[in-house]
Amino acid sequence: MTATTFRNAAFAWWNDPLNARVSDDRIFLLIDHIKSIGYSGVTFSYGIPVDLGSGAAAEPSISRLWRFVDYAKTIGLDVQLKTHITDSQNSNLNLWSNYPKSFSFDNLLQTLINPISNVAKIAQEHQISVFYIGTENNSFDTVKYYDQWKVIIDQVKKVYSGLISYDALYLDWLNKYGTSGGPHKNDYGVTALWDLVDAVSVSFYPQLQSKPTSDVNTIIDKYFYRDEFTNYSIVNDIINLGRATNKPIFLGEAGFIGTDLALNGSGSEVDMVKNGIPQNYPLQALAFQALFEMIGNNLSKYVKGINLWEYNAWTFSDWIQNPGDSSSRLFHDAYITKSWNLYSNKLAEEIISKYVQRDWAYHTNLTVNGSPRDDILYVSTGNNLIQSGKGSDEIHGGLGIDTSSYPSLALSYSLLLNANNATVKSKSGDDVDTLFGIERITFLDKSIALDLSTNAGQAYRVYKAAFNRDPMQGDTKGLGYWIAQIDKGMNLTEVAARFVDSNEFRTLYGTNPTNEQFLTKLYTNVLGRQPEASGFNWWLNELNTNPTKTRAKVLADFAESAENQAGVLGLIGNGITYEPWVG
Repeated sequence: MTATTFRNAAFAWWNDPLNARVSDDRIFLLIDHIKSIGYSGVTFSYGIPVDLGSGAAAEPSISRLWRFVDYAKTIGLDVQLKTHITDSQNSNLNLWSNYPKSFSFDNLLQTLINPISNVAKIAQEHQISVFYIGTENNSFDTVKYYDQWKVIIDQVKKVYSGLISYDALYLDWLNKYGTSGGPHKNDYGVTALWDLVDAVSVSFYPQLQSKPTSDVNTIIDKYFYRDEFTNYSIVNDIINLGRATNKPIFLGEAGFIGTDLALNGSGSEVDMVKNGIPQNYPLQALAFQALFEMIGNNLSKYVKGINLWEYNAWTFSDWIQNPGDSSSRLFHDAYITKSWNLYSNKLAEEIISKYVQRDWAYHTNLTVNGSPRDDILYVSTGNNLIQSGKGSDEIHGGLGIDTSSYPSLALSYSLLLNANNATVKSKSGDDVDTLFGIERITFLDKSIALDLSTNAGQAYRVYKAAFNRDPMQGDTKGLGYWIAQIDKGMNLTEVAARFVDSNEFRTLYGTNPTNEQFLTKLYTNVLGRQPEASGFNWWLNELNTNPTKTRAKVLADFAESAENQAGVLGLIGNGITYEPWVG
């Protein structure tokens, strides 16, 4: 069972009574609006109510919700369904819930079997693509309750054939699946349910400090690579999670609240209104842009879906939309303006619209800054610069020419090229960077190309083949020029033609050699030997009769021959030193 990449709008429904004063037409219009933004689908959240006195779960009241599920599907939206196990105030049951002494988690999990499986059965009938069995229930999603959850999930699998996931709160799983940020403080343990489901899901609300934050790169560098507030690396943690579980990862909820202190855990929406916290829609929009850029450039290998939080149905009730008394005004200001409600922030929706309609490859060129700690860095398409920081980093390149930059002289490091990666070790400490798919390395005093089989290697081999000399010994600038030309799209035969037309080539091969003389020189200068009769005769016939086998093409063919590649490997096996061409 596989998951397709999705970018959905998170739609908070909770239950039918909560939205009794919101008309069907209003919800249909909201779903139309979600479609117009470009979301691939909509993920409806519903609540299973729990009696806190006994811990007994009841059947959810969501018969009306299925109308909107069907409507969303008729206009071409993917539909997912997200279970929230809640108290009477529609708040998720978790570590911060006020459980009375009489509360029984065993009773809760036993009584959840029927409500969850009954909804799953209806989800099957309505062709729901992903069914989340719970959300952020960190007081009972741990290994202690593994067996009870297995019973629930096994029952769901009997009636539902789509993808099953569970959405955990970020940081609730780090002990088990690995983190770079330090010990987790949850005494209940770590999320255990992902072993039982098809896809991993994480609620994702990065917390930024209330210092001025005015650009996307600041958010990415200081809070996603290494959060200055929590000391966690969101990028590293999700990569480690993907590697540990070997399952697709969804950001089951990803959002930011629209106030100045939205990104540092500043309290409820109502508290924000009472405390007069300023609105900051541009900051909220920047945070979403940073989120997309971070996923696209670092996590696209692992993150296969995202639900953007949120569109909240009940905020469209008449009494909220048209406040009369002070109480209604308070709720209007809290839930329409100072909230997660994306519908209110047209700037954020404009940015989101540009991203959700594209794949994860957003940047064409990117500069990524490593932190002082151990990082795992990914880039995707384009020609990217990774500025390595302190620590032992794992750096992954993507499509394009990717460069890892180091702030000291080359003699301060040792470089080793291996079969599948390269390592750069600091001679002044224990830091060792491991590079995957990185084409170039730059130090303060020199640059080294690692792409031996492609652009840089081709430029080196055709240069040496043409002039029978090592360009790294005396002409690193010229070598850098030809590497740059191939990087820009010039093919190898064109480069060879420029060499054939040079004065140095004519001096070495003669001003007007015959095909026999030209070919004999190639064997001598490129392969370092006399020609064998059969090979010589084949090449001579090609030169004489095949119009595509020009002298430039034959020079390029000799340069890229297996014999020549093996012959020069001892010279370039640990990288090609060159001077970058600027022009």
